[in-house]
Amino acid sequence: MTTTTPSDLVRQIVGTYIADDPTPKPAVLEWIQAECRVGYFAEALTKFVQTQPEPFRVDLAVVEKLDPDKITLRLSCRVADHESPSPFSADSLFELNPLTLAVSRL
Repeated sequence: MTTTTPSDLVRQIVGTYIADDPTPKPAVLEWIQAECRVGYFAEALTKFVQTQPEPFRVDLAVVEKLDPDKITLRLSCRVADHESPSPFSADSLFELNPLTLAVSRL
């Protein structure tokens, strides 16, 4: 009896494909991301997230883009829906002004 494993294309279509070696981020983005998760920017993000209806996790913040006047980041949460058999992940984009620490949802 021969067994076959699904190709990467099939796994991508089904949604079970995870790349083995994701491209690393530049060091500056990694540093800013760490500051958003547990460093200088974490307190401002935590205060803003507490006002949102979803239970976003600041410790899982992902920096998407870095501009001189703003940091665009993605925050994730697990939410439940009456039409879903189990909780699922949801993401939202936010902007953080590094000078004023103002946070806004996109």
